[in-house]
Amino acid sequence: MDWVAGILELTALYIVGCKNRFGFILNVCCGICWIIYVVMSKGSYGLLIVVVPALFINCINFLKWSKDENQNT
Repeated sequence: MDWVAGILELTALYIVGCKNRFGFILNVCCGICWIIYVVMSKGSYGLLIVVVPALFINCINFLKWSKDENQNT
């Protein structure tokens, strides 16, 4: 699961860099994978300090980006 989450995260960052808001959605999926990994491994709880806030930040950025696209059209 950690390999999947890592690959998803790198892919999401690349997609956001290409100015595609789908990268935020992919990053949310990645965060969910990281949470599943932490629960299944019964360890690495410190990872949640980064992952949980990142989920919210990605959702907020997705909404902001959507708002900006609607104002530009």
